[in-house]
Amino acid sequence: MTSSEFLEKVLKKYEGAFDIEIPHTYHDRKFSAYARFASTSEKYVLVSSAKLWKTESFEHVFFSENADITDEFLNDMHELMSLYMEPELVRAGKKYPEKDHMMTFLSSVVICKKRVSPEMKKRIKTFNFEKGYLLSFRGRCEAHLIVVDLEDKCIYTNRYASYMQKMYRDIFNEIDAD
Repeated sequence: MTSSEFLEKVLKKYEGAFDIEIPHTYHDRKFSAYARFASTSEKYVLVSSAKLWKTESFEHVFFSENADITDEFLNDMHELMSLYMEPELVRAGKKYPEKDHMMTFLSSVVICKKRVSPEMKKRIKTFNFEKGYLLSFRGRCEAHLIVVDLEDKCIYTNRYASYMQKMYRDIFNEIDAD
């Protein structure tokens, strides 16, 4: 199976709820695809102008196809998230996110053609970027890292993205069934 085939299957899972751009360039870095999701929830009494509460949640997913995963790639992704993605995509260049902001996920999905080394498995598991705003009254932001090992057909994630493993494993099963 090629990384393009796997990416195609993954994007099919995302296309129902996400806006997808193929390929995508962000701050001079080329990505195979980018997916964006936004959700607004609100509660009001009788008429929409009498709002009790409103929340907004977002997810930005950057897809990469790599031969393997390296320290340099993980360092670059962490830098990209902290220096550019969080200030631009979460806070829109302001000091804090908008008033109704609840959560933003900054996700990186890396499809690797080669086996992930034991050292990289540890780095993936401990990959961390999170930020709260005004004691979480303006929400929070956290990084999700999902690494797909095509050689061993394994999925590795950081702790925040562990709930995504099943969906990615199911894609392997779908491809095997075809």
